[in-house]
Amino acid sequence: MASEIHYYRLGASRKENNMGAVYWQLNDVWEGTSWSSIEYTGRWKVFHYIAARVQSHVIISPIFYQDNSTLDIFVTSDLWQGVAGSAEWTWYDFAGQRLAETTKKRFTVGRLNSTQLYHGMGLGEIVPGGRAANDAWLHLRLRTDDGRYTNEQFFHPLPLKDCLLRPTKVRAQPIGHNQVSIQVVDGGVAAWVNVEHPTGVRGYFRDMDSGLPSNDFFLRPAETRRLEFVLKGTDAPGSPADNAKNLASKILVRTLWDNYQHPPSSH
Repeated sequence: MASEIHYYRLGASRKENNMGAVYWQLNDVWEGTSWSSIEYTGRWKVFHYIAARVQSHVIISPIFYQDNSTLDIFVTSDLWQGVAGSAEWTWYDFAGQRLAETTKKRFTVGRLNSTQLYHGMGLGEIVPGGRAANDAWLHLRLRTDDGRYTNEQFFHPLPLKDCLLRPTKVRAQPIGHNQVSIQVVDGGVAAWVNVEHPTGVRGYFRDMDSGLPSNDFFLRPAETRRLEFVLKGTDAPGSPADNAKNLASKILVRTLWDNYQHPPSSH
């Protein structure tokens, strides 16, 4: 769904003038399995964090065409004025080793428009260093010159089920009130790290550096993410302060590796 939204938003720079997409559905009125991005309890599902990332005002978009293995990278803006900034992207393998020097590009985007930064055709051209496509992924980031907008995206040319994922163990360490640091303590790159708060509280995680909602990301060995849980309310009896006490110590971390055969990590 995120890939579709990326593509639809490119319509801002094409003749259809499409500005994006409204997805079904946002939330639930009762508990159950559904298409919603927010659970009945108010918990943000994986997609809601990704939707926040891809629906931001200024985004960097990797657009991949599987039929001919073509990768295009765009910056798209839905602002009513032009914007300028810097973009960069880096290829890594799933051990966390950088495959080539980081590519850095300046960009300017007109109002309600997109700017193309890269075009490559064929996996041999796209993935640097002659590395196999099943052991490569891309981290993309941008920042506008005024510092108001940042964005990051993750891309892998092949399905992760076909990639050379390494065993990995991730730890969530409390560092303050409702705050945790997330680190890989053993193994390779942790794909799609999902940080879960305990039941009985409502809210979301945000990055302590960018201030943006953040969850469900790739994490390299020796890399640290600092997250803060923004408490919006509680569902359990008692005061919100009592229910949220020692919240950081109750956080659970899952990765794609855990889905194969391993239990989730705790702090």
